[in-house]
Formats: sequence, C-alpha cells, structure tokens
Amino acid sequence: MIMKNKLIITLFLTIGLTKICFAQDSTNIDTPRALGLEAFKAFKTNDFKLFYSLLITESEHENILSKMEVSDSLKTLYRKQGKGAIIHIKETAEQNFESILEDAKQINIDWSIAEVTEIQTEPRGKNNEERSDIAVHIKSGNTSFIILLSNCFRGTKWNIMDKVRLIPIQ
Repeated sequence: MIMKNKLIITLFLTIGLTKICFAQDSTNIDTPRALGLEAFKAFKTNDFKLFYSLLITESEHENILSKMEVSDSLKTLYRKQGKGAIIHIKETAEQNFESILEDAKQINIDWSIAEVTEIQTEPRGKNNEERSDIAVHIKSGNTSFIILLSNCFRGTKWNIMDKVRLIPIQ
C-alpha cells in the first residue's frame, strides 16, 4: 500500500512538473515584440481564443494605473475611461478578429506561408506607464502587409487595448 501511494505521488509530481516546464502561457508577454508575435500567431492559426487572451483586462488596467505617477483624481478618471474601453474592446473582439481575416482574404494573404519580416515599436508612455504602438510587418508570397496594434500597454504583461488593423503595403 505504501509503495502504491509513493508511485501515485511520484506520478502526480511528474505530471505537474511537465505541465509547468512545457506549458505555453500567454501571460509571459514581456516585450512589445512578444505581443506582436503572439498576435501574428493568433491570426496565422485562426485562434480567436489566443487573440482574446491578448486583450486588456480590468486587472491588467488596474496594474497599469498602480504604476502611474498621477494624482488620485486622474487615476479615477483613467479608471472610468479604461473600463469603458475594456468593455468595448471585449464586446467587439470577435468582429475585429473576423474582419482582419476577411481583409486578409481580400488581399490574397496565404496564412500558411506568411512570415513576420520585422516588428517596429513606437514607445509612447508617460507618467511612468509603458505604452507602445506595434507594427508587425508580414510577407505572404508577393503580398506584404502590417498588423497594427495601437495603444498597447504593459501591466503584468503587454496587452492590446485598441482595435487591431490590417494595412496592405503597396
């Protein structure tokens, strides 16, 4: 009986460690580049769940506010504005995701061969906030385009806080 219990405990520990070591976790997005790559991956693999996980949450917004060096009255205002923005981005996320995929079809993007060629960031933070626009340059055959992530913020991870856009490059 003791041997059986030891075996069961060893099995659970092994499974737990394997999950910890090999799990892919979208919360480990510690740079704008990493966020850009994850957004590209979401569209390339048609993974709405991954895309949705990249969007700002109220707890992430609170984390951003806690780092900001502004008055409490401004934090209250930003909290109220942010809550409205978060509700809007979450409610329109599926529509935004599907419109990117539809626009991609219109300009003949083949996601199976699409590759990231460059990621540009434009830091725009102030008041101790980490904020950036992110342009993910992509090539698919003879078609080049940008996935534009505007107003991305860092809380405990980098988050999308605005509508994502697809921009064809001539």
